Amino acid sequence: MSAAKKPPAQRPAQKFSFPLFWVVVGGIVVLGLVAVVFAVTSGDDGSDSSGGGGSSGVAEYGTVTVEGTPLPTYSSSGEDPAVGEQAPVVRGESFTGEPTAIVPGTPTMVVYLAHWCQHCNNEAPRLAEFLETSGVPEGTALMIVPTGSNDTAVNWPPSQWVKDMRLDGVATLVDDKEGTAGAAMGLDGYPYIVLLDAQGKVISRTSGEQADGYFAEAFDRLKGSAAG
Repeated sequence: MSAAKKPPAQRPAQKFSFPLFWVVVGGIVVLGLVAVVFAVTSGDDGSDSSGGGGSSGVAEYGTVTVEGTPLPTYSSSGEDPAVGEQAPVVRGESFTGEPTAIVPGTPTMVVYLAHWCQHCNNEAPRLAEFLETSGVPEGTALMIVPTGSNDTAVNWPPSQWVKDMRLDGVATLVDDKEGTAGAAMGLDGYPYIVLLDAQGKVISRTSGEQADGYFAEAFDRLKGSAAG
């Protein structure tokens, strides 16, 4: 009787180890890729960063160019030396980027307003009320210029403030951060109003809140300048 053969000895299963170092490195790489994908997909929220905090497609500061000699800074004391002088041509854009300009051709009222200015917050509704009642008289034009804008001040952004003042239907030239459009017309404070005849010459300039009935009288002056 032959002896039972012993099964051949089996080698213990070989264990393969994966160094902990490479596990950590792989995890870091994966997390990095996830972060990059998240940044790419979430970084564009549709806002216009150049606009300084406005909603999508809206620029709270414009790009302004001036052609001609700026008017001297306005002063309420004494006669205004700018009356009768040629105003410079001011070109810019609306909040949504449409080209706008203050140019000769039509007797024009130019109204400079700052969203944070309390006097402007008093005067703008008076202008809106006049427009809702009478509209811009035929043969004249109106341009508002949001200026002096400050993203740390009340009523930011100016594009929304103009809507709140019920002036969003008015032709608008948005000033830049440097106040170029205001300086071109000699702005010294807010609100600031310049009347220009059809040749682009200054009829009058005034600053601050105006008396009741001012807008009707001012547009009458504009119409009179056209007739003359």
